[in-house]
Amino acid sequence: MVDRLKGLFDKGWRELTPTQQRMYARESLVNFRYIAKICSTRSPYTLTSADLVSTDLSSELSEFGQFAELAYNNLPIPMIFDSLDMLSRTDFPLESFDALEGSELVGSFKGKVAAVPAFVAYRPRVKQLVVSISGTKTLKQGVNDCRNDRKHHPVGKGCKVHVGFWKMYKGLKPFLIDALKKGLKEKDVETIVLTGHSMGGALCYLLAIDLLIEPDKDLVPPGTNIKLASFGSPRVGDEKLVKEWRALISAYRSKYGTTAFQEYHVKGYNDGVPSIPPRWLGFRTFAESPLYFVAGRLYRVPPSENEHGSFNVSLSPSEKAFVDYPRGGHNYYNNRDMEKFGRRMKWLDELMQRDTGTGWEEKYLRRVGKRERGWEKKVRKAKAKADAVMDPSTSASSSGDGTPSSSRNGNGLDGLEKQCNVDASGSPSHDELSSATSSETVGLTPEPRTPSNSTSGIATKEGVVEKTGGARNDGLISSTTETGNNGQCADDARLTLTNVVDRT
Repeated sequence: MVDRLKGLFDKGWRELTPTQQRMYARESLVNFRYIAKICSTRSPYTLTSADLVSTDLSSELSEFGQFAELAYNNLPIPMIFDSLDMLSRTDFPLESFDALEGSELVGSFKGKVAAVPAFVAYRPRVKQLVVSISGTKTLKQGVNDCRNDRKHHPVGKGCKVHVGFWKMYKGLKPFLIDALKKGLKEKDVETIVLTGHSMGGALCYLLAIDLLIEPDKDLVPPGTNIKLASFGSPRVGDEKLVKEWRALISAYRSKYGTTAFQEYHVKGYNDGVPSIPPRWLGFRTFAESPLYFVAGRLYRVPPSENEHGSFNVSLSPSEKAFVDYPRGGHNYYNNRDMEKFGRRMKWLDELMQRDTGTGWEEKYLRRVGKRERGWEKKVRKAKAKADAVMDPSTSASSSGDGTPSSSRNGNGLDGLEKQCNVDASGSPSHDELSSATSSETVGLTPEPRTPSNSTSGIATKEGVVEKTGGARNDGLISSTTETGNNGQCADDARLTLTNVVDRT
């Protein structure tokens, strides 16, 4: 019923694959698309292939993103790290989180204000000490997010910081510093990584300022590389604080080298959070040259355009786009669905609390199969009924998943043009369509994953239990009850994809 109503009122709904329709129909987290549409500013600059970042940088940021997302989970962090092999199996929450392999937990904790979760982990392979701070999960955190008044920041005269973020950071800082000291003392560390999604990214900025003000030799050894990676994080301070921030970075680089401090502030298509609180309240973006994630690609934004949250993007015919999440939003960074991760973590938590023995795994896998892929059976049944009355030549043109090929690729050229110009709600922007130079096929078919089987143990609240994995089939559904990640309004994030080519 939901899908039918969407088809009636959403102009771009029919250009989505059945998997994407199911995913978007079941969204429950706040993605800030409509808020972005209302509060947006669009840059006149068009991002091109010349603005693409390197593949190595995209991969590295995707790895940092895995740690940022893990901070949201429902289960105790020590249990997660004790059970990485188990939780990385097919159909389990961490099946695509390869960066966590071999990682060692240094410490996990919650702040004194609004109980903000965070943890510090060590990656032996790359000698990185990773600090990950969770984004908004609770009402108390959301209330602090909305405290847009400003107060003095001790870094410099006249510098103002967001009151809500400052209070939460101060409640978290003692635990962060203690865990950093422990990790730097016990591990062979070459690089400190600070990462977080949404509010977590904002708090990472405040931690980075403290690390740069007067480097404590007992905390950060001289010359230690620092990398800051925030995803969809809001603005934190005013223009004077931003200037002081950039001066601190410049001084650190002058002393230890141009690569000693690296800042990656990633904004996303159709995500308004990076542009809140709004400029008219006196807030500014910290990053001089942010990054922009759209259609599975990462672009570097020129410094002159750093305050904008929406960009036109031009792709040449030789560049192919594989668009898993064409509507963008706050929870689809690094080409991953954070709702899917949160939903699976929630199911694990519920079932492990009910069954402390050996039966929870079978129940979990059964739930994943039913709720994430049960709808595919309905699609196949509907296709079989349709094939019974369809002309054989028409039936032969259908795709393997029961969707006519014209529907999968946008109902022909007319549908493809609609896919190439989407507004912040995910619907085609016909005003922009007339200004586009040309539009080609947008690939929307989700990339298949290889099924796997494995056996390992997971640490539960009662101990360690041996479990055996099962094979996985693709399919998405969204039904988590987790609250939105930020309760604020945002910049516009509309997209014009010009000359986007389908990868088949």
